Amino acid sequence: MKEALLTVAEDLDWLRHTWCGEPDKLTDADVRRGAATLRRLLIDRSQGAIMASWRQAGFPDQPIVEAPDLVGLLSQLEIPIEHAASMVAGGAPVSGISTIALGGYRIRHPETGVPAMADEGFAVMVSSIVRSLDAYDPLPPGPYSSMIHREWRLLDYLESAGAIRRGQIVRRRDIIQFVCKEAGGVHIDNLFPNAKNKREDPERLAAELNGKIEADWRNGLHYELLSIGFYLGRSRDLAKLSDTIKGVAQQ
Repeated sequence: MKEALLTVAEDLDWLRHTWCGEPDKLTDADVRRGAATLRRLLIDRSQGAIMASWRQAGFPDQPIVEAPDLVGLLSQLEIPIEHAASMVAGGAPVSGISTIALGGYRIRHPETGVPAMADEGFAVMVSSIVRSLDAYDPLPPGPYSSMIHREWRLLDYLESAGAIRRGQIVRRRDIIQFVCKEAGGVHIDNLFPNAKNKREDPERLAAELNGKIEADWRNGLHYELLSIGFYLGRSRDLAKLSDTIKGVAQQ
């Protein structure tokens, strides 16, 4: 048990020091390989190793993660979810820029008047919320602050929208699973091609997002995966969990 708990602490420290502290040093390949760690921490064995460790350490309820609420932001921006073509929640720094709610959505064509939800002839608006930063320091509250810095209980965070494709939500959980199974993070399925299952709809949507969006030099789907790990690394509760585990191990 002690060894398993220490592994969780080591993984959380790795996210804090590398994914959160030096994200530009991670290639997209590094991020893909990290998907297996995120799956172990968040998903495996029902609720993941973080929740098991949190309970084992005697903490109440769930750890809190502060991260963007993509659906809430779209509501504030008055963008209907069904109009979103390809969007990711994002938030991690890339080349000194944090980009949130990145992607495109349908709008009424300004010249022809074709409606946003027409089969063809509509226009697409590409947008994002960005900030330049040398360090991820707090800014004075702005109109979108409550949705950019929403506090999530860990399991709610996992089930929340990491992306939207063709008006359909792709949960953060789905993105982790897709990258693990399809984009090179975990290769077991490739050893047994006849055992592959058909993709669930969320994974098909994640597959469609792959390569559709870019955040600076990063593939947009990998950017969202990086952002998931980035916000875990920034969580004060998860830092407290890691410190508690290491303190008990030294006794």
